[in-house]
Amino acid sequence: MIRFLLLAAVVFGSGMTIYAMVDRPEPYDVPYYKAHPAMREMMLSVCHKDAGKQRPADCENAEAASAIDIQAANGKLLAYMYDPTYWHDNPFTRDVVIAECARRMPNDEMVLPLCDAARRGHE
Repeated sequence: MIRFLLLAAVVFGSGMTIYAMVDRPEPYDVPYYKAHPAMREMMLSVCHKDAGKQRPADCENAEAASAIDIQAANGKLLAYMYDPTYWHDNPFTRDVVIAECARRMPNDEMVLPLCDAARRGHE
């Protein structure tokens, strides 16, 4: 099993967050991260800052939940997809899209219109 950093508890009043290491065989899914924004933000922080603690499925699911919130708040997810800032703020997803843009395999055509914005978000 992979040891992974999870938010264990929030100590109310002091504003201090306590973290604990736990074994978890399966990643959390998108609905979980959608329903638990504090866990999502903690996971995104780990994914973006410490490659050694990354779990790709958890990172993808947390970023997908974040994208759903962006869509709900704005109602224009496609507009965000063409904004380099979105790709800069979501490096895991950005790297996947850039890889798909480079490989040009079947079904990658969905991301081809996003390649330029993803690359600009990497700068």
